[in-house]
Amino acid sequence: MRAYVLERSEKRPRLSERPDPAPGPGEVLVRATAVAVHPVDLETAAGGNAMLLPAKRPFVPGVDFVGEVEALGTRVSDLDVGDVVYGYRGIAAQGTFAERLAVPRAELARAPAGHEALELACLPLPGLCALQALDDAGLEGRLRVLVHGGAGGVGLIALQVFARLGHEVLTTASAKDTERLRALGAAQVIDYRSTRFEEVARAIDLVFDTVGSDTLSRSFAVTRAGGAVVSLRAMPSAPALRAAGLKVPAPMAALLPLLSWRVRRRARAAGVRLVPQVTVASGARLDTLSELGAERPFVTVRDTAFPFDRLPAAMDRAASGEARGRVVLTAP
Repeated sequence: MRAYVLERSEKRPRLSERPDPAPGPGEVLVRATAVAVHPVDLETAAGGNAMLLPAKRPFVPGVDFVGEVEALGTRVSDLDVGDVVYGYRGIAAQGTFAERLAVPRAELARAPAGHEALELACLPLPGLCALQALDDAGLEGRLRVLVHGGAGGVGLIALQVFARLGHEVLTTASAKDTERLRALGAAQVIDYRSTRFEEVARAIDLVFDTVGSDTLSRSFAVTRAGGAVVSLRAMPSAPALRAAGLKVPAPMAALLPLLSWRVRRRARAAGVRLVPQVTVASGARLDTLSELGAERPFVTVRDTAFPFDRLPAAMDRAASGEARGRVVLTAP
């Protein structure tokens, strides 16, 4: 099969021939039809995650995928050859920039009907981020949720997930996106260019932060005591990194609390739980995502689709700052 390999000294994966994988016990062999290019893929290629990754170069990068089941390993009996499945491998495992991949059954799910492959490729990681945020927050009942960056690749899916689960969703976005986000379930859209969200958001149970920096710091003021701020931009803890299968050298484990003490202090002063998220693979959460998308397809933010043999161009597009949504790679 063809696969993209990150060699030791290169910053873009190189297309190579590799043996077809065989599904082991509890695994599924998937022929990929589309994979999304995420910021984490760009960071990995640039060497930014090198200290954390359990695998050393050369290896196949990529985290999200959608494809068809080609073969089943032993102990897998609830899928059939030809089923359309999707999943997220996680930063530790990776390997989706390949024509075929062997994936643990516990990390994938049947994809919801009514979605094209390009849309499905944009769903796993954002959907998992949202569902994991709810689990990590540990809050009960109907929640008042504030999503920062509701028109972005992650925020848009999170907004729809929260709304379809029955939560009241507020979001920050630009004014031009107001009607679209309201149609997708937002109860209130706050134009971040003209209004500080602290002026209108009150008694928030859960803030889902995709922006970080000053936006994260200001979020504690609108979160009720006992609520939670789940952030994709806050410095993660060593236990969270290890739970995602990543390595955490002792010096880094000692340094992480020092790098995040200011924001953690603000959270404590507000009586709010801060949860820096490191997203983990979960077939069970993807099953929930598929159920939520069964009757009405999710709306995704997609930019350009590139053929499989043009991954370097796809990564350049994703890194250019000009992409308006997720860049997707299609496989034959």
